[in-house]
Amino acid sequence: MTKKKEDKKESKGYLIFLIISFITFLSYSIIEVLNIQSFLNFLPKLLGLILILGFLVCFFILGYKSKNKKNGIIILGSLIITIYSIFNSLLTLGYLKLPNDEYVPNFHNKSIASVNTWKDANNINLIQKYEY
Repeated sequence: MTKKKEDKKESKGYLIFLIISFITFLSYSIIEVLNIQSFLNFLPKLLGLILILGFLVCFFILGYKSKNKKNGIIILGSLIITIYSIFNSLLTLGYLKLPNDEYVPNFHNKSIASVNTWKDANNINLIQKYEY
């Protein structure tokens, strides 16, 4: 009798991690869907969210059906999904910024004056080559 009660207490530990990861993933999904600005970005983001939700449901099923109640893999997977959801939510909301590489804009069919104003603003030396 006491062994079954101990097994039930041990089996609740990984469920807490799974519930936390599910809540953070749902909040991340809502943030992502609300911040999509064009239809071209909507479908790939939605498919990615569905794929991650599939992994999360598999973790739930594996944790529930597993005979071994020491589910380190399930806890690790739910922690990874939780960290992923929190990190991407902070990126989407603008609380975190990743560094961006600067690039040279495309000046094709632009006037020389617009190129000169850009080069002066960015401290770039411009050498003009004329082809005849």
